[in-house]
Amino acid sequence: MAQVFLVTERTDLAAAVKRYLLSKDRIEVSATTSPRQLSGTGHENRAQWVPHTFSKLADWLETTAEQTTESKFGLLNSICLIEVPSLSSRSELNPLDRTKDWSAVVGMLILAFPEISWGLFTPYEPRNQRLTHFHYLNPGNFCERLDYLVELQKEGFSPLFDPDGFRNSLRQDLSREDQAKYIPIRKERSVSIDEEESYAYFNAYVAYRFGFRCNVVTTYQMMIDLLSDEDQKPITLAFEDIYLNFADRRMSMSRLEERDHRCKVLPGIENRIFVTSGHSTTADERRTAAANKAYLDFLVKERRRYIETLYKPGSGVFDLWKKSKLEQRFQNDGKASGFIWPPKPIPRESHTEGTHSAPGRLLWISERLIKRARQIHENVNSVSQVIYGAALTLEAQEYLGYRTPTTSLDAIALKHQLEVLAESMFNGIEYHLDTKSRFAEIEKEMKCVGDWFLQDTRQISELNAEIGLVSDLVLTFRNYNQFSEEQAGLAKLRELHRQLWVRRNRRWSWIVWLFRFYIDTLLASIRNFIIAIAAWLLLFGIIYAASAHRASDSVDKGFGFLHGMEDSIATFFGMQPPPDFSDVTKMGGEWMVWLTLFAILVGFVHLGIFVSHLYSIMSRR
Repeated sequence: MAQVFLVTERTDLAAAVKRYLLSKDRIEVSATTSPRQLSGTGHENRAQWVPHTFSKLADWLETTAEQTTESKFGLLNSICLIEVPSLSSRSELNPLDRTKDWSAVVGMLILAFPEISWGLFTPYEPRNQRLTHFHYLNPGNFCERLDYLVELQKEGFSPLFDPDGFRNSLRQDLSREDQAKYIPIRKERSVSIDEEESYAYFNAYVAYRFGFRCNVVTTYQMMIDLLSDEDQKPITLAFEDIYLNFADRRMSMSRLEERDHRCKVLPGIENRIFVTSGHSTTADERRTAAANKAYLDFLVKERRRYIETLYKPGSGVFDLWKKSKLEQRFQNDGKASGFIWPPKPIPRESHTEGTHSAPGRLLWISERLIKRARQIHENVNSVSQVIYGAALTLEAQEYLGYRTPTTSLDAIALKHQLEVLAESMFNGIEYHLDTKSRFAEIEKEMKCVGDWFLQDTRQISELNAEIGLVSDLVLTFRNYNQFSEEQAGLAKLRELHRQLWVRRNRRWSWIVWLFRFYIDTLLASIRNFIIAIAAWLLLFGIIYAASAHRASDSVDKGFGFLHGMEDSIATFFGMQPPPDFSDVTKMGGEWMVWLTLFAILVGFVHLGIFVSHLYSIMSRR
């Protein structure tokens, strides 16, 4: 059972909650008093009170969770009950609201701790908020909704990917502020179903990353409670394991038609991606596989559903989205409808006061998220924990909107490190990862951050930041023996260093740019080396053969070409003139001497680099 926290200034309320949870579910509650601002304080003190109160309560949550669980992950999927007696509308939870200081603090906490299920003690009752109503506890529904929060937690409910849209409602209020219009909104819902927690969290994170709020389903009871009610808001996307065998269910849920009959929401989902091991060794499994195929064909042809089946192990964050063809399926640049990210850049001529950086309170939230993600990065021992940290950095990045460059770079770098760490640690991910897409996204993100750098030094700043980020990823690849990915990272680093060098030495860099580009291209792969060596041999062979033919028209062209290739190979690999060098100079003239010297130099350079590069590869493998 995860933690339950309570923040209130009423001792009678604290005592009642503790007694209720202890007697009903044997749950111990950690409580603290909610600090309240003294009346009559000035505007300046009020402005300071909000972030400092937020920091004090955030410190208490982190410290208490670590002390009681002796873990950096004690807050994951916990519950926090907090009193907001003056709340009269949801918009007052907006962290940028300057009229209700305590409500703004609560809003900051909700955004800064996405892994916590929040229950607000308040007389306010939201209208038409079916999915989020249980977050509001008032005297008329106190026990019912508190029981519901506890039961959700027991069933494995995770608020990390905002499945009920509670944080999204706060984001909507934020996005109405002129200074925070860049905040992305996730309108679409998704679900990730797998009895293996690592797969469930990994797939949920991918869905969230590309603009879908997501329910993580790892128990049968959660699946039934969530997906048996057809009247709820539609779900757009589902990641499902076919062969489900939940710990709280003796019978298998592997027959898809039976699963859809029990979970009536599933047949209505437009996009269903099945991620499965695909095993069919027994007769029963083969029958199940045949029945599932027939049912899926029916869904595709008769119900017009989009179905794709992927097989474990996968290939990482980007490859999952590509192989499922969701990248082409969604028209919004491969993302969920209504999810706008990265934010559209503001033209520099229209920059006004208040638009040059992220709002201060959102910066405090982001720094708190990054700090905790960094602590998680240093203490992880499972894939779900790494995904937890990556989700925090993703939240931080979105609240910053690239507008505070240094902190944004911290969030971006940590996000990619944690994603690569998850891919490298996860046995459910195949050995070769999609580094090309990751490096392309990093470059795109650096350009978004660069829009907020000084224009004169923007390109150099972008390259420096990208070099630092890719360097960290190369170390992660190396630590987890991801050899091919490490080589791809080193090739990218050489390219970036070359670009940076050219930017810094514009006047004379063209003199050696081509040579440096050529060497970097050779080092990118063994294939490039082999192609280059073959090309040089062919070039020198043609020249030697052409010289011999010009000197003697009676020489057979076929024989002359073969003889030219012999001279080319002898010169290139032997690093000395060909055996018939005197005849060559007589036939081709004095310039053949210089050609031979050039061929020897080219052979020396290529073979020297090739041998040393091959040795480094073999020693690393």
